[in-house]
Amino acid sequence: MEDGSSSSQCEVPAVVEDRYELQEQIGRGSTGTVWEARDRVSSRLVAVKVLDAGLLTSPAARRRFAREAEAASTLRHGHLVEILGHGYAADGRGYLVMERLIGTTLAHRLRDGGPLLQARAIKIVSEILQAVGAAHQVQIVHRDLKAGNVMLVDRDGDPDFVKVYDFGLAKAIQPDDADGDVPAALLTGHSSITTGHGDICGTPEYMAPEQARGEIVDARADLYAVGVILYCALVGHVPFRALSRLEILSMHLSAAPPRPSAVRPDLKIFPPLENLILRALAKDRADRPCSADVFRAELLQIGRDHERRLKRSRGHAEGTADAATLAGEPRAPKTNVGRGVALALALVLVATVVSFAAQRGMSAAQRGAPPADAVPAGGPRAERAAAAAPIVPLEAARRPAVRAPAPPRARASARPSRKPPPPPTPRADEELLRLAGAQLQSGRVAESCGTAERALLEAPERADIWEFLGRCYMRAGEPERGRGCYRRSLALAPSAPNAPFIKLILEEPAP
Repeated sequence: MEDGSSSSQCEVPAVVEDRYELQEQIGRGSTGTVWEARDRVSSRLVAVKVLDAGLLTSPAARRRFAREAEAASTLRHGHLVEILGHGYAADGRGYLVMERLIGTTLAHRLRDGGPLLQARAIKIVSEILQAVGAAHQVQIVHRDLKAGNVMLVDRDGDPDFVKVYDFGLAKAIQPDDADGDVPAALLTGHSSITTGHGDICGTPEYMAPEQARGEIVDARADLYAVGVILYCALVGHVPFRALSRLEILSMHLSAAPPRPSAVRPDLKIFPPLENLILRALAKDRADRPCSADVFRAELLQIGRDHERRLKRSRGHAEGTADAATLAGEPRAPKTNVGRGVALALALVLVATVVSFAAQRGMSAAQRGAPPADAVPAGGPRAERAAAAAPIVPLEAARRPAVRAPAPPRARASARPSRKPPPPPTPRADEELLRLAGAQLQSGRVAESCGTAERALLEAPERADIWEFLGRCYMRAGEPERGRGCYRRSLALAPSAPNAPFIKLILEEPAP
């Protein structure tokens, strides 16, 4: 279950507390060994994590472990590994009993498969934030979040269903008199930093600056670690890498993280997603998202914006291909059937034109004057017509007939104009909403909120403006106002495309 597993066996009793029968080692981490075990009471397969011998040596450490393990066992969330029990083995080592999961860690997935697609990374990290938010609501901070503590299991056809574990364990085995002596902690060889007494403090690659300085940490240290996880999922590695762990900590304290788009320009990372990662990695905790719920809401909205952008790009590419075909690009070769049909249509067209020309020539001949020796058709009607015809003098008959002047042609200006009508002037609310979107994408959240409020004054019944304003407030760290705007948007357009996502956000408990 843990990153960094090995096949080496650890000396532990075959049965823990006369109840959990250890069967197979399935993981090895910096704090202990994870075993698959059978619960003799329920006959259920479980996972038992046996902590290393040097972690709980003092009475204070044992009391803290019991307190934090008890608190962690109260956590009930679909994306959190359930703690089923805890205690001490016969040799004094502490242990945790957890639900048994079949899957792989996010660290292994990234190591074997490389960076994730942006939509997949957003989905996985949003579920991590759900688990983190549930723990933060009961005042439990992880302190050692990393890709190796995120399990991906197959659940209901979803191969990337997230399970986060080891919540509360970092604090449970942290020394009471920790003084932040980080250089001394670097003398050990574990993936996580430990003191000389073996007490865990965190993992350098994921450690927030205030945690590296030995300060008291809060929930925003976990959000920093989630930012590192998201960076790693998109780029393929953590933002700060060095041979020395002390150098890594120094980079977390003072160096600006490299932009993901600069590290991997070939991946075309969505700019708002990149800006959110860099905000999560801010040195000052006040500049990070204010809560896991706000972080998740913003991440999901960016995911929807990215999906719409991809759809527009695909539509533009298809339209460009059609235009190229009309402009003379070679078409797909026609079949023999198509050529036969085209030839038949051409022959029919030629025959029609010839027939029409022949009929027109015959009509013109019939309208001409009869020859001198032609015998007019007889009959009473013809005689009466001849008698009624006026007598024309010979000279007048020989003069050419004067044709009546043709009616004047219609002026060219009377024809309807073919020029397209001028484009309509954009409405004020559209212009303001477009400006607010540009401001939000560039990270100017406060300005974007103000511009969106002005757009709302122009069109107070537009659901999309209410939704955008809710997103702005969420990013500005005002979740109550954001949720109010989301509710108003949902009331105006309950069947909008984004309505299901808004409902999910509103169903989440308020921080």
